[in-house]
Amino acid sequence: MDMVRWVESHIEMGGFKRMELIDSALEPMLPDEEFTAFGVLQTALQCTKITPAERPSLSSCQVGDSLVHLSNNRNRMVDSDKKSPY
Repeated sequence: MDMVRWVESHIEMGGFKRMELIDSALEPMLPDEEFTAFGVLQTALQCTKITPAERPSLSSCQVGDSLVHLSNNRNRMVDSDKKSPY
């Protein structure tokens, strides 16, 4: 099994197997960053599809837009946490 299929299988398994995909040094940040971390991973997996037609188009900025969207969502979540009185 190649690396990409191995990662895909771990994502499909969920739970502990899914968490094995994240560097243990990043685990303290995961409660706040899990959505973003796995969003970036999903974007990377899209870029490694076997057939070019399945991959996002670099010329149309799909990959960059996806990463910016993840970053913007992360920033909104962090901002809303700062405003929370709890």
